[in-house]
Amino acid sequence: MYEKILNDPLRFGDEFNPEACSILTALLNRDPTRRLGVKGADEIKRHPFFHKHIDFKLLAAKKIQPPFKPSVASPVVSPSLASASPTCA
Repeated sequence: MYEKILNDPLRFGDEFNPEACSILTALLNRDPTRRLGVKGADEIKRHPFFHKHIDFKLLAAKKIQPPFKPSVASPVVSPSLASASPTCA
């Protein structure tokens, strides 16, 4: 498995559109100097996967309605996180 991670090409199922495949491939580039985002978050925001569908100014201003809003028992802690045990001390 280690060799596959290091050497095999990424493979995506049919459920991934070309923009999704492109951003994942760029984010997972094995060469960290060529990885998407190495020049900052704006580089990621400009990728067609986000750029075509998200207005980051509206998002920062909380003017975009989320497509899914989970129900939570507390405004501070999600139920799934409340029952999770910490992974680090």
